[in-house]
Amino acid sequence: MLEHLLYLTWLIPFAPFLVFGFIYLMAALGWNLGQAAGHLSLIGVGISALLSVVIFADVSSGVALGPIEVVWVSFPSSGGPPLQYTMGLQFDHLSALVGMVVGILSFLITLYSLGYMRGDVGLHRYYAHISLFIGAMLGLVYSNNYLMMFIMWELMGLCSYLLIGHYNHKPEAAAAAKKAFLVTRIGDVSFLIGLVVIWNTFGTFQFSAIEQAVGGIKDTMLLAHIALLLFGGAVGKSAQFPLHVWLPDAMEGPTPVSALIHAATMVKAGVFLVARSYPLFVHADPIALTTVAWVGGFTAIFAASMALVFFDIKRVLAYSTLSQLGYMFLALGVGGYSAGIFHLMNHAFFKALLFMGAGACIHAVHSNDMRQMGGLFKKMRWTGLAMLIATLSISGLPLLSGWWSKDEILTDVLLSGVWHADILYFFGLFTAVLTAFYMFRLWFLTFWGTPSHHAEHAVEAPPTMVVPVVLLAIPAALSGLLAVYVLDLPDFLEASEGMAGELFFQLGAFGLGSVSLELAGQALGSVMALLGLYIAWVMYGRRYGKRNVEYLKDLGWAGVLYRTLWNRYYIDQLYVGFCTMVIVPFVRLQARFDQGGIDGLVNGIASAAFALGASLRRLQTGIVSHYAAMIVLGIVLIAVVGNAQTLAGFLDELARQNFGYGG
Repeated sequence: MLEHLLYLTWLIPFAPFLVFGFIYLMAALGWNLGQAAGHLSLIGVGISALLSVVIFADVSSGVALGPIEVVWVSFPSSGGPPLQYTMGLQFDHLSALVGMVVGILSFLITLYSLGYMRGDVGLHRYYAHISLFIGAMLGLVYSNNYLMMFIMWELMGLCSYLLIGHYNHKPEAAAAAKKAFLVTRIGDVSFLIGLVVIWNTFGTFQFSAIEQAVGGIKDTMLLAHIALLLFGGAVGKSAQFPLHVWLPDAMEGPTPVSALIHAATMVKAGVFLVARSYPLFVHADPIALTTVAWVGGFTAIFAASMALVFFDIKRVLAYSTLSQLGYMFLALGVGGYSAGIFHLMNHAFFKALLFMGAGACIHAVHSNDMRQMGGLFKKMRWTGLAMLIATLSISGLPLLSGWWSKDEILTDVLLSGVWHADILYFFGLFTAVLTAFYMFRLWFLTFWGTPSHHAEHAVEAPPTMVVPVVLLAIPAALSGLLAVYVLDLPDFLEASEGMAGELFFQLGAFGLGSVSLELAGQALGSVMALLGLYIAWVMYGRRYGKRNVEYLKDLGWAGVLYRTLWNRYYIDQLYVGFCTMVIVPFVRLQARFDQGGIDGLVNGIASAAFALGASLRRLQTGIVSHYAAMIVLGIVLIAVVGNAQTLAGFLDELARQNFGYGG
């Protein structure tokens, strides 16, 4: 069927783009579509989602064998090196899987927005920007070259700025939008430099051409530099350490935007970039994959630790996203290509559910503070049950979706040959304990016990919000099981993409003992998750009345640790201090040089010309005799200057004859 749909595939990214353009056109003509803009956005995203599901079905069933490219524009070189640029779409197993996930989640989040955003004064802006956001992510996923991917990458950066700052009357939202835009630009510069090096090295941006040519590049350090430059872009977009600071503050945007950013768009783009560039990483010097593994592993445990102390429900989920993205990069870094993408898919489903469920709770009690939410399960059973499933899944409890991919990641780390894999394995294992603890802390604080006075009048969210949440509970619970036993995801991703046998860190390095070691690792991961659940139950479930752990801040070293986590390791303050003490003085010095040096030189020349003109202007008297005298004087000067050598010779000869000396 895919071959018959190729002429419609352009609608996947462009259907939302067309909706964006139409909504803004109507607004420019004075027609504020309001809630109707939401229905238009839902139709556009629905078309994209439907086509993405059909493409995934064809690819997964084997109807489409090998990558299929739809080239829109091609710019061949007219001489010199054989450089060529093409723009179009690429349909392979990676893009089909991620595109299907993005399409389904974007549709459900847009449907959820119809209830959550009802009554907002800026509905036309919201739905226009969210359509552009979704179209850009789909364009990035299906693009067949790095340049088109970068264009869509930058569009998402713009949309994140517009959507995080949607409530532009709030200073916090405006500041968060600017922070997200500026911090991610740091990574984008790295990505852009990487594109320049790719063009100079391969003479093309096309993925298929680069994959064919990369094996012939003998300079592995050059490939490592390219890979690390691309990874720099991924660090910014996926908010990995040290560019993680923008994502928690991005919670100032509407909750559906948070769900989109964390589950379907934006932060997943960085993981997708590394996965799409995996042939470069595999053939590069080992330092490239090692860097990916260590950044991911450190971010996983680093972000999870900060989720332990916050009471803002969306901020806890934001740090959870940082941690889970770290898991994905850890998997890719140790050669676990399928494990990383597997976790991307599973995380997308349960994290979208968690954010949408959190939005329903916020909608009910009009507060983000979990201390004002307790006992909501008695008021919102559907939401509470769905979020419990997602909490169990992300915690890695056996047989739920998160368990399959998390344990595969830990196994890949354990069996890899990456530098100090034992430390990375500890990072991943301890993160599993922290994840289970802070997620069940969130659930107990929000849903367990007796309703607080803020939650006494809470009611279940409207159907447009509840239905997407309940529907997402199904893949949040079963996506791992289906991927392993129906899709056979490892073969689906690795063998089909030519990855089998090419992984640098070969799994199964322990030989015959690897099977028993893998089983032991899975059992240990599950035990750690249960341990985190038990600690959360003791602190927030069984002893429900003692939910506030802020008393720790006054208890010696525990207080120091608590305050450090609460202040996010003081990294934001460090960045502010660096900007205040280094960047701002440097910019001021640069401004002085620009104003006093560059502008001074330019303005000085202009002032001299003005003064000269003012002096010469005095000669314009309007008296004809003056002009005649100046004409005569000019003629004499021209004659003297033009015949200066002849005149000098004449005077010299005259002096010789009359006075007896000369030249």
